[in-house]
This record gives sequence, C-alpha cells and structure tokens, in this order.
Amino acid sequence: MSMIGVDFSENHIKIVQLKNLGKGQFALEAGGIGEMPEEAFLSEDQDKLLKVSSALKKVLSEANVTVKEAVFALPEASVFFTTIDVPEVPEDKLEQVITLEARRYIPFPIKDVELDWQIIDQDKENKRLTVFIASALKKIVDKYRQLAELSGINLKVLEVQALALQRSLVPDNFEKPVLILEWGDRNLSLIVMEKGIPRFSRRLELGGRFLDKRIAKTLKVDLKKAREIKEQTNLSDLVTADLSLEKIIEKELNQLTKAIQQSIRIFNTKNKDPVEIVLLSGGGAMLNGLTDYLKSNLPEFKFHPADPWKGIEVDPSLREQLQRTATQFSVVVGLAKRMSNE
Repeated sequence: MSMIGVDFSENHIKIVQLKNLGKGQFALEAGGIGEMPEEAFLSEDQDKLLKVSSALKKVLSEANVTVKEAVFALPEASVFFTTIDVPEVPEDKLEQVITLEARRYIPFPIKDVELDWQIIDQDKENKRLTVFIASALKKIVDKYRQLAELSGINLKVLEVQALALQRSLVPDNFEKPVLILEWGDRNLSLIVMEKGIPRFSRRLELGGRFLDKRIAKTLKVDLKKAREIKEQTNLSDLVTADLSLEKIIEKELNQLTKAIQQSIRIFNTKNKDPVEIVLLSGGGAMLNGLTDYLKSNLPEFKFHPADPWKGIEVDPSLREQLQRTATQFSVVVGLAKRMSNE
C-alpha cells in the first residue's frame, strides 16, 4: 500500500509518496516541492484556493505520483492540543465528559471545532483517565477537504503536525522525552514528545520568513536575494560576514536559544524525566552551521539535525540530495507513514 503526505506552508507545498513494505519499513516512491501561490496560504478567498489546487496538482504531476490517497497536515494556527484528566465513567458517557472538560482548554468556541481524543493513561487507584485531545477549526478542515476534492485527491486523514513529526523522527520504542524544534516559514514550534504523545508545545512568530524580511530590509535587497544570502551564510564564519548581516542573524539566534532554554526548563520543572535531546527540523534548520552553533551555546543538550529518511529505502543516486534537504521533509514523511498505524 502507498500513501501521499502533503504539507502546506507559507512559501511551499511539499509532497512525498511512500510504499509500506511491512514491519515498519518504507520505500520512497515519489517526492517534490513547489511554491505556494503568493498570499494564498490560509486564505479564505475561493480564487486563491483554486490557485493552491493548481499548484498542488502541478507538484503531484511533476513528482509522478501513482496513487490518489493522501494525508494532509493541518496548519498549526488552526489546531490546539493538550492532555487533560477526567474521571472514569461508563463508556457511553465518556465522550460527553471529555467534551465538557475540553471546553475549559480549547481557545475556540467548541461549536466551531472538530474534536478528536485518545486515552493515553489510566490511574486505577484514583479512577482517573489521562486523555490527549486535539481540536481543529471546522472552517479550515472544510477548506482542506474542498482543496483535496478540487485536486482529485482522496483525503484519508487530516493530522496534527506534532504527531507526524513524532512518527517521522522518534523511534517507537524510545520512551525518553525529546524536544522537536520545527522551524518553518511562519512559526517556530517547540514540541516535547514523550512516549508518542505531545506533552508540551509552544509556538513563536519566529519563522524563516521574518529573518528573510529583516535581511532584505537591512541590506536593501528583495526577498529572493535575501533567502539566497541566508542560505549561503555559514554560522561558523559569521564573524567575517557583513556586520549588518551578523547583527540580524545573531539577534534571531539569540531568540532561538532563549526559546529552547525556556521551553526545556518549563517542561523539566514539571516532569521526572528531563529533556536532553533536541531534534532540529523544518526549513530553518537548514541554516548552515546551526547544529554546531547550538551545541556551542547550549552544551548541556544534545542537538541533532532531523533525518526523516532514516530507515526508508531510497534510490542511491538521490541519497546525497535528500540528506541536504532532509529537515524540510520531516512533517511530510511522517504524514505519508500514517497508514502504518491504521
């Protein structure tokens, strides 16, 4: 069985088609990345939705996908997830109890969201259940379903990015908490995963596009040139770079470093097992020298660039290219792996 994963962001549309070989093994059958139409991401305008559909169909065609079944990632801004505790009740009352408790946490009116939940722990002595809940705005869910229909896709599942990242990057038998840093176009997400469940999450407006805009404004270049300058910059050589560029990037990295420290400190003060490992994911994690920079500035933690291709069969001629851009594909690989759990 094969499945397509599709991940949408401010600047890009990423797709991957994986074949399930059984026993947790996969093979890469197709993959690609295309540009998101300007100002179309999360837009409610119908014309822009049609443009996104055309862009998606182009990426799918150029990648030579062979199936129609797909899993889409929900945009983080429309999603909320957490864990809650509820009393044990008869099964026919459980959904009602969970929904009532969830209303206290979800930052949207309950009538405006689709709610999903999963029992993850049971305290038999105190007759309590720990439940993971995830909610998504109905209008966004409906938009993505419409997008799939317009694009000729059989949409099987809409999934929270955090769960896709867990499936992509953390082995099933790994029980210690791990911080996944997902540095995307729009946001920086810091998610602590433990035993397959997001235990802590924080989202900051510190995405790659903000760094691009600051470089463009300071150096008086367009965004395309700003991205090229960023991609050509190596953090280990930053002191020899243009002084203005050094200040811009240092400011961004200082914010990143503080966010990592604060997030881990908050989690560690409330949990028995501390976070020691940080996985660097997303397009922002492709910044040359980022892993070494963070190791130098936060030596108490172990930093590793995300490798979603680990354990996946790929054409040997593509291995080097895939490794160079690996961190960009963490979410979409996790989405395409989803069918292994169905």
